[in-house]
Amino acid sequence: MSREFTWPAVDAADREKACCDLSTCYLVEAAAGTGKTTLLVARIVQIIETTLTRLPRVVAITFTEKAAGELKFKLKETLEERAAGDGEAAERCRLALQDLDSRPVGTIHAFCRELLAARPVEAGVEPGFSVLDNSTSQGANSDIFEQWLSEELRGECPAAAPLLRWGMPVENAVADASLRSLFLELLRHRDDLDALSVPCRSRQALLDLASELRAEIREAAGLLSACSNPEDKCAREIRTALAWSDELSEKSLPLLFDAARRAPKLKSTLGQKASWNPPDTLLRARAFTAEFSPSVQRLEQAIFSHFAAQLLAWIRSGIRRGEAVRRERAQLDFDDLLICARNMLHGNRAARDYFRRRFDYILVDEFQDTDPLQTEIVFFLSERENRFASSWEEVELDTGKLFIVGDPKQSIYRFRRADLDLYGRVREKIARDGGLLTIRANFRSESALIAEVNALFGERMRGHDTRCEPNYVAMEPYRPAESDGPCVKV
Repeated sequence: MSREFTWPAVDAADREKACCDLSTCYLVEAAAGTGKTTLLVARIVQIIETTLTRLPRVVAITFTEKAAGELKFKLKETLEERAAGDGEAAERCRLALQDLDSRPVGTIHAFCRELLAARPVEAGVEPGFSVLDNSTSQGANSDIFEQWLSEELRGECPAAAPLLRWGMPVENAVADASLRSLFLELLRHRDDLDALSVPCRSRQALLDLASELRAEIREAAGLLSACSNPEDKCAREIRTALAWSDELSEKSLPLLFDAARRAPKLKSTLGQKASWNPPDTLLRARAFTAEFSPSVQRLEQAIFSHFAAQLLAWIRSGIRRGEAVRRERAQLDFDDLLICARNMLHGNRAARDYFRRRFDYILVDEFQDTDPLQTEIVFFLSERENRFASSWEEVELDTGKLFIVGDPKQSIYRFRRADLDLYGRVREKIARDGGLLTIRANFRSESALIAEVNALFGERMRGHDTRCEPNYVAMEPYRPAESDGPCVKV
């Protein structure tokens, strides 16, 4: 059966803006199979053919090396096709082909490496630094953890001793609660360590909290004189708590925590009114037994937070030591590339101005999987001239400089620190300062399959009022329906 393609696509107007309107910063939401790579290539070619910008001044950032290779190949094909003609636009495409190998069409890590290599002093890195791949970096981080822990455990290690005593494993292949997993997770978020804190009370405040609980128990014990039946079950609950309360005089916080964990569980519905005089005294006694366990839990949690804060500070010191080791070896991992580039652009105006002027256009693909560091980098580089915002949210975007493509429905949640709430904030900012475009014509799938997908997800993906969860945007088939043949072909 011969196929006739419909034209224009249902989203032709938005596609035209994405490809040709260089006067506006856009966020393009494009579902799978809608030709995102073609849009990116078309916009780059539009830049080359209609402006004085040479290709080395255009940045195209993709999520994986494979995607970068595909984008570069398709760009080369398109430039070759356009360069075959006559005129000024064709000549500019021929020049772009000569520049193709020098342009950072690649991953964000490759791009950051280029920034650091160009300005190592401002970035605080050694000029001849090397970059560790993922496997080498993981091995190096494990070595750092083991060496640091071995040195620390030779001493008393007061920060970790209580939690290790309470059952926290040093390492566990299946549990996420081991000391190793906590160290490596914090290492992944080391750029945020200074902002990370655990609310905690001082040692004296915790001892005072225990004393207050002990006083409440003794006050409740005073109600026992109103009970005429020594076998009354509510009275027995209070006597149980009173017997335990002696442990609250302990001055050692670890032992006090142990005491809290051994606290009895009181029932709050026991007792007979006939045994209490006046009868409403039973209500006061029951109120105590109802509040007893929550009070003990508050004490237990407060003590745990005290030691968790110490543990966090201790691990932070180990992470800083590991960073110092890598600096001595002039080694950076992928996270270091992002952190150092962000820190340089955030804190050094001369460096930000230099790179902002060096690049005229910045295009980012798969933005739904972008982490906070990457967001800061691309926004700082897209800032208007003579500005120096302290956060990406305060950046005044230069006219048409930033072009973002993403699909929140495809976000790999928390993978490589992807944050969909961050995507939502970026979306709001682009909506205010630029424009939002929606691409939904699907070139890949048969119409019958698209109809099933739309029916299934349209019913279930309805967004959320308080957090960023995408509404489903129905795809439209670009190809006409086929009367025969399967919907899925392998």
